Amino acid sequence: MSGDSDYTPVFYTMRLDFDVRQASTALRFNLLRNDGWEPAIQPNAPAAMQTSGIAAGGYQLNKTDGINVVIFAGFEPDSLTQITIKGLTLVALPAPYSTAYRLPTREQPDLSPYVDADYATHRMDEWTRDEDPVYVTSAPDAPSTQWAIFQKKKTETNGISVDVAPASDLPIVAKSGVWQIIGFLSVLIETDAGTTHRVYTFDPDVMVGSGGETHS
Repeated sequence: MSGDSDYTPVFYTMRLDFDVRQASTALRFNLLRNDGWEPAIQPNAPAAMQTSGIAAGGYQLNKTDGINVVIFAGFEPDSLTQITIKGLTLVALPAPYSTAYRLPTREQPDLSPYVDADYATHRMDEWTRDEDPVYVTSAPDAPSTQWAIFQKKKTETNGISVDVAPASDLPIVAKSGVWQIIGFLSVLIETDAGTTHRVYTFDPDVMVGSGGETHS
């Protein structure tokens, strides 16, 4: 289906949540399927995890789909907390358990499913805090938690604000394959008690197309 010329791309929101007070390094990961075929951030869209079939426990996408990223950072209300997202690094590992590509005798042709299939790593370094109250009120808020929301930084061309990536932060470019995506989020946290550097991680599985061999 991903190779059909009449295929309509689907856009997803990658939602990453953490709380500066948490002891764990686990970054709460959700890939959400947008309502409709729009590239905009939809942080409360339905979860896209597959619950049955060959991609169960992971996420099944198609070439030309797109992913936009939003980060929710929780902290204690009324505290003097300054949060700076220093960077998000994604590492794609071709899955050795793919039924069509059994390593080490055969390998998937693409090192990653997104942006540039010839590179296994991808960095997103520039982020901006979103002050839109819609996002704040839609967060999974609790009385003791306040949320800061970050999106990939936009740039300006001739005075008009545009996305750095025209359609999505992570356009899917691979035809087919299975990967484990390991993410590292670097964060600088400043409070009245001092400055802390934290790294949060996540590692979902992603399948593109059938996950198997494709022919041109």
